[in-house]
Amino acid sequence: MSWDVTVTAPEGFPDVQELVVAFSMCPGNIYMSVREMKQKDLKNMERQEAMDALKDLIAEVDKKNEGLFSDTYAVDADMRWSGGKESRKEWEHYAPYIEGMPFKTYEEYCGYTLRKHLREDAVRFFLYYVAGYKIEYEW
Repeated sequence: MSWDVTVTAPEGFPDVQELVVAFSMCPGNIYMSVREMKQKDLKNMERQEAMDALKDLIAEVDKKNEGLFSDTYAVDADMRWSGGKESRKEWEHYAPYIEGMPFKTYEEYCGYTLRKHLREDAVRFFLYYVAGYKIEYEW
C-alpha cells in the first residue's frame, strides 16, 4: 500500500511529469518523514504548512548524521523495504572493489543515499508548492 501522488500544473505552467508517483508506508521518503517530524500528513496540510514542513525537513536532513536521519536510521529504513537485504549484500560484495569509494561502511552509504534523496524530493516538492502546483495524495 502507498500514497499515490498527482502533481497538477497551474494554468500556463508546464506539466512536470513527476517521477515520484507514490510514497510507500516505509520510512525514508518525504511523506513519511514529514509525518514522523510533524505528526501530521502532507495530505492534511494547507499549502503554507506543507511548505514550512518541507523546509523543516530539509533543515533536519542538512544536520547529516547528527540529525534525525542518521546513518542508523537509514539502515533501519533500508531494511524495511523488500529489496533492502539484497541491497546490502550487493553493496558489501562490490564495495571493496570500487576505487575511491567515499564510504567506509554500509551504514555511511545508506545514510548518505537516504539524505540525498530526501533532500532532492523535499526541495522539488517545496518548489512545486511555491509555484502554485496542486499536489494531491490519495491512499
